[in-house]
Amino acid sequence: MIKEKLIAKGYIYDDNSPDFLVTLFSCCNPYETTMPEITLYTNKYVPGEAQHYSGQIDGYYYSGTLQTPGHIEKEPYTIGGSKKVVYYRFILVDFINYKKLTDSDRLEQIWRGEVESSGSNSDIRIVAPVMLDKLLQRYPSRTTK
Repeated sequence: MIKEKLIAKGYIYDDNSPDFLVTLFSCCNPYETTMPEITLYTNKYVPGEAQHYSGQIDGYYYSGTLQTPGHIEKEPYTIGGSKKVVYYRFILVDFINYKKLTDSDRLEQIWRGEVESSGSNSDIRIVAPVMLDKLLQRYPSRTTK
């Protein structure tokens, strides 16, 4: 993937006379995360109660209804408290000076890039193209981004 991306940037691949070597380290490790349980409160309208009454007073029949006023109550509901597995993905790319390595057996780092992400996919090959695009946007500039 890196070779294809560098060729797309205008670099020429020459296996017989390279200017630099590219080394890559990657890992994808699972970790379990817990969404904390949170209790939220919402307003709930509780209607008043109707009270019916009837009877007789001095031979007269009466009936009626008394409606008590409604009111607002806080109603709790809880979210979270669940566990899920998330994958931490990391790629480290080093560009090594080929001439220095072959002439003196010394590693001279020309450029280093690191990129990390996390998500639900455990196959780093699926997300590596996007991760490498972001990483190589900066090449060959030195940056701390």
